[in-house]
Amino acid sequence: CLPKEWNQLYLKHGFFSYVPKKMIINDLSFRISKGEFVHIKGQNGAGKSTLINLLCQLETLDKGEFYLDKIPLKAFSVKELRNQIGIMNQFPDLFPGTLYENVRIANLNANNSEIAAVLNKVGLLEMKSRVLTGTREELSGGEQKKLSLARLLLKNNEIIILDEPTAALDPIAEYEVYKNFNSLSQGKTAIYISHRLSSTRFTDNIAVLSNGTLIEYGSHEELMSIENGIYREMFNMQVQYYK
Repeated sequence: CLPKEWNQLYLKHGFFSYVPKKMIINDLSFRISKGEFVHIKGQNGAGKSTLINLLCQLETLDKGEFYLDKIPLKAFSVKELRNQIGIMNQFPDLFPGTLYENVRIANLNANNSEIAAVLNKVGLLEMKSRVLTGTREELSGGEQKKLSLARLLLKNNEIIILDEPTAALDPIAEYEVYKNFNSLSQGKTAIYISHRLSSTRFTDNIAVLSNGTLIEYGSHEELMSIENGIYREMFNMQVQYYK
């Protein structure tokens, strides 16, 4: 079984390609400490989503290995691994039924008080009896994010991946989502993937990928101090939206 106590998740010299001679992940090494919030940043095609697919065992590395401390992740079953990883994406799946039932689907063993507790934490408790037909338009963008967060909290994953969760929101709503997530997910290990950069202010470190390899790593302040740095350039291009 996946150990409850561990210190670091890391990838050592990872390589991956979908077609020969076109490396998507190219000798990539990085590590994340337990409880750390890390933002993975890069232009389209940098390898961000592929990296997550590899971590979740949706794809298999051509070379290299993921480790949990000194134990290769392949030593664990795919089911064990995925039970410890939760993903909050841009558009959550909705199902016919009440909002309460849409949260419960994340953990069918949860009792009523546990579900009510997470709904209260994300600010949806008063909406728990609202009946949905399963179309996303029934909830605002912010309500959809709160629903996704409630599911993550109920499932209680050790590792949480936020994959472009705020792409459809305006900067103010985006900031609120990340602030709420940050306050409610202390003690978890979180990996953020987003083209937008407001989440970098809530993360411990930022990993900048280019052509499948790590080219910059550090805190927001550290990366902003790099003259002609990739992250600094990307942040300065977006900063007008967050003033």
